[in-house]
Amino acid sequence: MDNIEIKILDSKHVKNLIDLIKRCYGMTYFYKNFYCENYIKNMIDSNIIKAVIAVNSNNKIIGHITLFKNEIIGNVGLIGATDKCFLGEPAMLMIDPNYRKKGIANRLIRYLLNNLNLFDKNLKGLFCPPISKHVYSQLLMYKNGFKDCGCLICYYPKVNLSHLNNNNQRTSLLLTYLPINMKSVKTIYLPPLYKDIIKYIFNNININVIYIEDKDVINNISYNKYSSFYIKIHKNLGNANIIVKNFGNDFLSKIKYILKILISKDNIKSVLLFLSLNVIESSIYIESLINIGFVFAGVLPDTTVGEALILQYINVEVLDINDIKCLSEESKYILKYIKKMLI
Repeated sequence: MDNIEIKILDSKHVKNLIDLIKRCYGMTYFYKNFYCENYIKNMIDSNIIKAVIAVNSNNKIIGHITLFKNEIIGNVGLIGATDKCFLGEPAMLMIDPNYRKKGIANRLIRYLLNNLNLFDKNLKGLFCPPISKHVYSQLLMYKNGFKDCGCLICYYPKVNLSHLNNNNQRTSLLLTYLPINMKSVKTIYLPPLYKDIIKYIFNNININVIYIEDKDVINNISYNKYSSFYIKIHKNLGNANIIVKNFGNDFLSKIKYILKILISKDNIKSVLLFLSLNVIESSIYIESLINIGFVFAGVLPDTTVGEALILQYINVEVLDINDIKCLSEESKYILKYIKKMLI
């Protein structure tokens, strides 16, 4: 075996990285921007990404992982960083087919985790959404300390991987999280309908939480006149994310309108809705959102809205929950909970 070196990618070697992507995926990789040399260089120079690579004795890149400074799931390579972003996402893990099953993937992740301060000193946590049917990627994240915090049903298009049993179903992702700052204590309003699963997840990801369950607080809310949202649509992936920035009296009517447009006009198959658990308004609207068709997806700390409750709207014809493969007992428990909501 070649002498493999792990190091940070220099922007002048980006073309070598693109060659690796082609060896691993041909021209079928989700994120088409990463076939563009100038795009990757700009991402590196703008400090939005930091890439870690494995090179052989001929200085050929045979492994890669990138740390993105991400705001919300699914934005890998598609959104810039902001000062308010405290989440990192290890993504784009790929190994040359001729060098797999040699421990290189684990070495890349360990290097990244051991050098987080070189990338961003303000990170509070990392998240990673491994493909549910790719059991090895799940095992790799658990081995490096990540814990389950959600499951995103049919979030990506169908993945064509030769070693997986493929069907016509869109790809589901597990959601995992690793806290960086273990000292902080989160204070959240606990939605009665989801209190058990939320407590289960926060306990699983080792986050200290103070729960507020005082229903009398609801009567003292003063709403804004208008709600505000951040919406990101990925037409090529068939999914969209909605972040609720502020609640107003028009919240439900706006959500219904946005959802209608996404489904009918843009043909979106999966919508994630991010609600802050740090404000009581999120708890108030849960039942109404369920009636619209949203179901539980998971919890993600340290987003731009704080500790996020994620709901999902699934707009697919083919959905076999039993086709979603989970390795850990925790992910199986979360998926079982979601399955009950879908019945």
